[in-house]
Amino acid sequence: MTDRIKTALEKALERVADIDVPEAEIDRENFRTTGKLLAARFLSERNFDLEAALAEFPEEAKKSVVDGILESLIGNLHPPVSEAVQKTNKRAMEGIMLLKRDRETVREIFSGMELLFDYYLQSLRQAQLNLRESFQRRAKETQRMIEKQTGMRVQVNPETSPEFREEWLRTMNRVDMQYEEFLKEHKSRLAAVE
Repeated sequence: MTDRIKTALEKALERVADIDVPEAEIDRENFRTTGKLLAARFLSERNFDLEAALAEFPEEAKKSVVDGILESLIGNLHPPVSEAVQKTNKRAMEGIMLLKRDRETVREIFSGMELLFDYYLQSLRQAQLNLRESFQRRAKETQRMIEKQTGMRVQVNPETSPEFREEWLRTMNRVDMQYEEFLKEHKSRLAAVE
């Protein structure tokens, strides 16, 4: 009865005990993680000097650090749903431009992204206008019913209703998903550029 039941952790540790990860692979992953942290600083600190920070790393580590930075910066490009996202996109693009050698191709991809972002904003504005008109028609009907029942003049603002906000969020999500697919293509092209 000396056999005891092994925990899931013990079983998992037994399975990975024989796996030997080369030290170089561990170092590479650590440098990639450091690169992601540098990207976060670059995005959040306006005066952060990314090139100076990179200069502090030995040559054999720079590629992994840059890979981590680029992965993070490219991952931070999103449809410009707000001014904060627009600023993040702009800053991420600045960082990417600093690190890529084929800047002409990067400019071309960014140009396509800017067009995509413009179409996105136009789509959002049009969707909001359509939704607002739809809810205003319903609000006028509701307003007429209330005025008829109470005999008093009332004002109904459809945009303050929970239904409007819920429908607006669903509409935004639909538009976001559609444009995220297009943006994903641009991101993969960007990641492939030297």
